[in-house]
Amino acid sequence: DVSQVNYSMVRGDPGRIRQILTNLVSNAIKFTEQGEIVISIRVESQYDNDLILYGSVSDTGIGIAAEKQSDLFGVFTQVDASTTRKFGGTGLGLSIVKHIMARHNGRLLIESDPGNGSVFSVIFPNRIN
Repeated sequence: DVSQVNYSMVRGDPGRIRQILTNLVSNAIKFTEQGEIVISIRVESQYDNDLILYGSVSDTGIGIAAEKQSDLFGVFTQVDASTTRKFGGTGLGLSIVKHIMARHNGRLLIESDPGNGSVFSVIFPNRIN
Protein backbone atom coordinates (compact mmCIF):
# COMPACT_ATOMS: atom_id res chain seq x y z
CA ASP A 1 0.00 0.00 0.00
CA VAL A 2 1.61 3.25 -1.18
CA SER A 3 -0.03 5.22 1.63
CA GLN A 4 2.00 3.16 4.14
CA VAL A 5 5.43 3.99 2.67
CA ASN A 6 7.88 5.72 4.99
CA TYR A 7 9.31 8.15 2.43
CA SER A 8 12.31 8.95 4.59
CA MET A 9 13.43 5.39 3.81
CA VAL A 10 13.40 5.84 0.02
CA ARG A 11 16.89 5.30 -1.38
CA GLY A 12 17.38 7.61 -4.28
CA ASP A 13 19.59 10.52 -5.05
CA PRO A 14 17.79 13.66 -3.86
CA GLY A 15 20.50 15.86 -5.37
CA ARG A 16 19.94 14.36 -8.81
CA ILE A 17 16.17 14.56 -8.50
CA ARG A 18 16.54 18.21 -7.52
CA GLN A 19 18.88 18.83 -10.48
CA ILE A 20 16.42 17.21 -12.90
CA LEU A 21 13.51 19.29 -11.63
CA THR A 22 15.59 22.48 -11.55
CA ASN A 23 16.62 22.04 -15.19
CA LEU A 24 13.07 21.24 -16.34
CA VAL A 25 11.54 24.13 -14.38
CA SER A 26 14.24 26.55 -15.62
CA ASN A 27 13.41 25.66 -19.22
CA ALA A 28 9.69 26.03 -18.58
CA ILE A 29 10.24 29.48 -17.07
CA LYS A 30 12.53 30.52 -19.91
CA PHE A 31 10.08 29.53 -22.66
CA THR A 32 6.80 30.59 -21.01
CA GLU A 33 6.17 34.33 -21.29
CA GLN A 34 2.59 34.06 -20.05
CA GLY A 35 0.30 31.34 -18.79
CA GLU A 36 1.30 28.74 -16.25
CA ILE A 37 3.86 26.18 -15.22
CA VAL A 38 2.70 23.17 -13.23
CA ILE A 39 5.08 20.89 -11.31
CA SER A 40 3.74 17.52 -10.26
CA ILE A 41 5.38 14.62 -8.44
CA ARG A 42 3.63 11.47 -7.30
CA VAL A 43 4.25 7.86 -6.47
CA GLU A 44 3.27 6.04 -9.64
CA SER A 45 3.48 2.51 -8.29
CA GLN A 46 5.08 0.29 -5.69
CA TYR A 47 6.06 -3.37 -5.95
CA ASP A 48 7.72 -4.96 -2.94
CA ASN A 49 10.70 -2.67 -2.25
CA ASP A 50 10.59 -0.86 -5.59
CA LEU A 51 8.97 2.53 -5.85
CA ILE A 52 8.37 4.44 -9.08
CA LEU A 53 8.28 8.24 -8.81
CA TYR A 54 6.61 10.13 -11.62
CA GLY A 55 7.30 13.81 -12.05
CA SER A 56 6.23 16.28 -14.69
CA VAL A 57 6.75 19.90 -15.54
CA SER A 58 4.13 21.29 -17.88
CA ASP A 59 3.96 24.77 -19.32
CA THR A 60 1.92 26.89 -21.68
CA GLY A 61 5.04 28.16 -23.43
CA ILE A 62 6.13 28.17 -27.05
CA GLY A 63 6.06 24.40 -27.55
CA ILE A 64 8.27 22.31 -29.81
CA ALA A 65 7.46 20.75 -33.17
CA ALA A 66 7.54 16.93 -33.18
CA GLU A 67 10.35 16.78 -35.74
CA LYS A 68 12.55 19.01 -33.55
CA GLN A 69 11.99 17.21 -30.23
CA SER A 70 14.78 14.65 -30.63
CA ASP A 71 17.24 17.53 -31.23
CA LEU A 72 16.62 18.84 -27.71
CA PHE A 73 18.75 16.25 -25.97
CA GLY A 74 22.08 16.84 -27.70
CA VAL A 75 24.87 18.64 -25.86
CA PHE A 76 24.91 22.38 -26.63
CA THR A 77 21.87 21.99 -28.86
CA GLN A 78 18.69 24.01 -29.03
CA VAL A 79 15.82 23.68 -31.46
CA ASP A 80 17.21 26.37 -33.74
CA ALA A 81 19.53 29.38 -33.75
CA SER A 82 16.69 31.88 -33.33
CA THR A 83 15.73 30.19 -30.05
CA THR A 84 19.30 30.56 -28.77
CA ARG A 85 19.38 34.24 -29.71
CA LYS A 86 15.97 35.05 -28.22
CA PHE A 87 16.02 32.96 -25.05
CA GLY A 88 19.71 32.37 -24.35
CA GLY A 89 21.14 29.36 -22.59
CA THR A 90 23.68 26.73 -23.53
CA GLY A 91 21.39 23.85 -24.43
CA LEU A 92 22.91 21.66 -21.71
CA GLY A 93 19.91 21.38 -19.36
CA LEU A 94 17.95 18.69 -21.17
CA SER A 95 21.09 16.79 -22.12
CA ILE A 96 22.02 16.64 -18.43
CA VAL A 97 18.50 15.49 -17.49
CA LYS A 98 18.56 12.72 -20.11
CA HIS A 99 22.01 11.57 -18.94
CA ILE A 100 20.95 11.45 -15.27
CA MET A 101 17.77 9.59 -16.11
CA ALA A 102 19.70 6.99 -18.14
CA ARG A 103 22.19 6.44 -15.30
CA HIS A 104 19.33 5.85 -12.86
CA ASN A 105 17.38 3.55 -15.20
CA GLY A 106 14.69 6.19 -15.54
CA ARG A 107 12.86 7.63 -18.50
CA LEU A 108 12.43 11.14 -19.85
CA LEU A 109 9.35 11.81 -21.96
CA ILE A 110 8.17 14.87 -23.86
CA GLU A 111 4.80 15.89 -25.18
CA SER A 112 4.70 19.20 -26.98
CA ASP A 113 2.83 21.19 -29.57
CA PRO A 114 4.06 24.48 -31.05
CA GLY A 115 2.15 27.38 -29.51
CA ASN A 116 0.50 25.16 -26.89
CA GLY A 117 3.31 24.36 -24.48
CA SER A 118 5.16 21.27 -23.38
CA VAL A 119 5.07 18.54 -20.77
CA PHE A 120 8.37 16.98 -19.72
CA SER A 121 7.88 13.86 -17.62
CA VAL A 122 10.37 11.75 -15.70
CA ILE A 123 9.86 8.23 -14.44
CA PHE A 124 12.38 7.58 -11.69
CA PRO A 125 12.78 4.15 -10.05
CA ASN A 126 13.77 4.03 -6.37
CA ARG A 127 14.28 1.43 -3.66
CA ILE A 128 12.73 1.40 -0.21
CA ASN A 129 14.95 0.23 2.66
